Amino acid sequence: MVIGCSNTSNENDSVFIPEVNEPVAAINKGRATLDSLNALIIDNPNNLDVLESRAALYLGARNLAYAKADIDAVLAVDSNRLRALYILGRKMAVNLSNLSIESLISNDLVSR
Repeated sequence: MVIGCSNTSNENDSVFIPEVNEPVAAINKGRATLDSLNALIIDNPNNLDVLESRAALYLGARNLAYAKADIDAVLAVDSNRLRALYILGRKMAVNLSNLSIESLISNDLVSR
């Protein structure tokens, strides 16, 4: 099976943008989507919609460092982008859900 991807579109063409809470059905589908988004970013690194899409995909895969890097890049250009801020909030929620009560208490005690 051969799958090809070419981007001869202009900036006004629509781009598939996965939702933050949309589960990736299969690893191969996620990899293909990531590859497509990476190609779009190479062609147009200032496309904030595509950076947000890749951040959402990374967040869904729990690759928090990469998700944060993409969101930081978007917010550096436009600090009021609602979707980027929403994804950032979801990332923070994932971080909090990974912490235990004991670690929250010990971090609070250390910071006092």
